[in-house]
Amino acid sequence: MFIVVPSKIDTASKRKIEESPTGKEPETKITKVEGIGDLIVLGLPYRTTEPEMKAYFSQFGELDYCEVKMDPVAKRSRGFGFVRFLDDEHAKNVLSMSHRIQGRSCEVRLPRTREEMNVPKKIFVGRLPEGAAEKELQEYFGQFGELTDVYIPKPNRNFGFVTFSSGEIAQSVVHQNHRMRDNLLNVSFAEPKSNSMKAMTGGGYPGSPNMGYNVWNAQWSRNQQNTSSNTYNAANTGTPYSIMNMMNPGSVQVQCS
Repeated sequence: MFIVVPSKIDTASKRKIEESPTGKEPETKITKVEGIGDLIVLGLPYRTTEPEMKAYFSQFGELDYCEVKMDPVAKRSRGFGFVRFLDDEHAKNVLSMSHRIQGRSCEVRLPRTREEMNVPKKIFVGRLPEGAAEKELQEYFGQFGELTDVYIPKPNRNFGFVTFSSGEIAQSVVHQNHRMRDNLLNVSFAEPKSNSMKAMTGGGYPGSPNMGYNVWNAQWSRNQQNTSSNTYNAANTGTPYSIMNMMNPGSVQVQCS
C-alpha cells in the first residue's frame, strides 16, 4: 500500500502560481554577465583625440565603444579613456600586449572594482635634485595625468608631494621608475598622518607605503641630530673638557709634561 502525500506549498509560492497567467510557478530568471567588457587606457597623451585613439585600437579588432575622458570645465583630455571590443579574443590580445600611443607608453587593463578603486591619489617624491622647485615637479609629473596639487615643504629637504586627480594614475606612476635631472627619485604613496607613529617605530615592510615619507622624514631628523652633535663636538675640539668636566670643573685633571 502506498500513501501519496502532496508536497507542501508555502504561501509565497501559492501566490506566485495564482498570479501566473499559465497557472504554474514562474521560472527564475538568471542573468549571466558574459564578456570582458570595457578596457581602461591609462597614460593617454593629452593631445590624443577620440578618433586617434579609435584608429589605434581598431587595428587590433572591431570596436563597439571608444571614449576619451574629458574635463568638462577645462574641455581637455584627462589622460585616460575606455575602449570595448566586439570580440573578447581581440580584447584578450590587447591586454597581453604593450602599447605606445603618439610616442608615449600607455597601460591597458580591466577597470578596477569598487574596492580596488579606493587607491590613494597623493604620492611622496623623495631624492629630489638640489634646488628643485614645485614648477619643475609639476612639469614632470603632469605628463602622466591631471594634477590637483604639488607641494615641496620649506625648508627644502629634497622631497615633495604630488596629488593626482585619479588614484589609478597615481598607482601607475608609483609602479614606474622616475629620474629628474640625474637623480633617481624615490616615489611611493604618501602615508596618512594616522600611520605616522607606526612608521617612526619601525612599522611596515620593505616596499610598503610605510617605507615612504615617514621613514624618509625620520632619517632626515636623525641626520639633523647627528649634524648638530658633530657641530658641537667640532666647536669643542682641542679642549680637555668632557661634558662631565663642564658640569664639575673641579674634577678636571691636568697632566704636566
